[in-house]
Amino acid sequence: MRLFPRSEDFHKYFEGITRHILTAAELLHQMATEKERSAELGKQIKDLEHECDGITHETMRKLDTTFITPFDREDIHALVSRLDDVIDNIDVAASRIVLYEIPRPSKELEALTSLLRKATTVVASAISKFRDLKNSKETMGDLIEINRIEDEGDQAMRAALVSLFKNIKDPFELIKLKEVIEDVENAIDRCEDVANVIESVIVKNA
Repeated sequence: MRLFPRSEDFHKYFEGITRHILTAAELLHQMATEKERSAELGKQIKDLEHECDGITHETMRKLDTTFITPFDREDIHALVSRLDDVIDNIDVAASRIVLYEIPRPSKELEALTSLLRKATTVVASAISKFRDLKNSKETMGDLIEINRIEDEGDQAMRAALVSLFKNIKDPFELIKLKEVIEDVENAIDRCEDVANVIESVIVKNA
């Protein structure tokens, strides 16, 4: 007979969403370079986004029914929500690539999706280490790297917009690519939001 209730393993939910984020970021990068597979890859990303919604809802349900949590409830809610925001923004970018029928691969878009892959890889590393707060020093190293990549993403987006306005004459093509590029940069920003929540938990539990 258990005298004290066992804490729910919320980390498995964080890690589950993160695995889908990594796959979605890779698929989005392929969409930026393989125009002929856009619809197929976009459908795969949409399926991953739906799966993440399911994990998010399950996390919230468990949060409502769990007596003991590994750290503050509001931080668990914030972390799973910020992770879900990452894949939501990836899905928005993918959906626009398909909807707008982006006519040709863009080196600017490819550069940003490459940065997004880097950011999500470091997020996955941080989430893995975050399972044990004894790894706080190593985890903080990942968080610093996420912030660095986010800064690089801001610079890459500005450079991309300069290039688009300089080189693309068709205003409709310009608007389409601009919106998708901004969506990808938003996904990178949401990775930084994840890092901020993890940092807050580490500081609270120091």
